[in-house]
Amino acid sequence: MPRYKVVVHNRDAVEEEKGLPIQFNVNGMRVSIMPGKEVEISETTLENLRRAIIEKPVYDDKGEIVPGKKEPFERFPVIVIDTIYTDKELKEMEKKKKEAAA
Repeated sequence: MPRYKVVVHNRDAVEEEKGLPIQFNVNGMRVSIMPGKEVEISETTLENLRRAIIEKPVYDDKGEIVPGKKEPFERFPVIVIDTIYTDKELKEMEKKKKEAAA
């Protein structure tokens, strides 16, 4: 299964979370990604990240954050920079390419 080099953009829309890592769970494992930094992740992690939704705080009538309450806002902006294959995967792809050409 290939791995991916990705960058997740800053979450400037949620002022209170600027500069904080994006955190989510994948198969019971906690993943933490700093916005704006290139990271290498698995295909499963990328799929989960693409489905994840940014939540923003809920404010009361006085303009103060309501503790423990958030509302859905938008998806995380993810850019895939590169796909990384193992040597074995590359050989299998080359073999399939030759078979298709024959």
